[in-house]
Amino acid sequence: MSSKTRYYTLLLFVCMIILIPQKSHAQDVDNVAWLSVALNKKFNNDWSASLTPIIRLNEDFGAYQNYSIDYALKRSINKNWSMQFLGRTWFLPNGSKRQFGWIDLNYNLKINNFVWSNKLRWHHAFDVKDVVDPDFIRFSQTIKYVKWGKFQPLFSLENWWGLNGKFQYERLRYQPGFSYSFSDKMTLTAVYWRQESINITPIANVNIFRVNLAFNLPALYKE
Repeated sequence: MSSKTRYYTLLLFVCMIILIPQKSHAQDVDNVAWLSVALNKKFNNDWSASLTPIIRLNEDFGAYQNYSIDYALKRSINKNWSMQFLGRTWFLPNGSKRQFGWIDLNYNLKINNFVWSNKLRWHHAFDVKDVVDPDFIRFSQTIKYVKWGKFQPLFSLENWWGLNGKFQYERLRYQPGFSYSFSDKMTLTAVYWRQESINITPIANVNIFRVNLAFNLPALYKE
């Protein structure tokens, strides 16, 4: 990838980030930032774990919303298949909490200069005191272009089906973005999530700007 091509690709992404909030503001759709740092650790060829604190800003990035901590355990089945067990604890400003547990089944396939990723997720929300959240089955597909090496543009679609007394299609999230590997130990990922409500009221459409800096800690084994 030439420096000129990289420049125009980054410029296009920055323009998208700038223009979308202006359009959505007129439609009274909030813009929210999710900012996180992930710590990843491999135990052996099959098992790894991660810890990811997340801070959220809402009201067009002008106000603190909440923070949460993700903790995950991943099991590689073979070169294409893997499973992940993930939890998230939210800490809300009023002192209450939200608690989620997810089980993921992942399938990845490299096709020429692309990686096609599929994820089926069982999304379970635990009711904590007066905080009640819905449950979902989620399915996402991601296409990532990997020929450019460190800089890899991507696009995802995620569909959510509600499991709350009525099985129905309730949410769509589409996600353009990119990842950039500074080294084998540090990777930056920036993704725009457009989230839309379907078949439910009140409608809660939102723009989410997800920025994550991931660090790979030294492995506990030698390959």
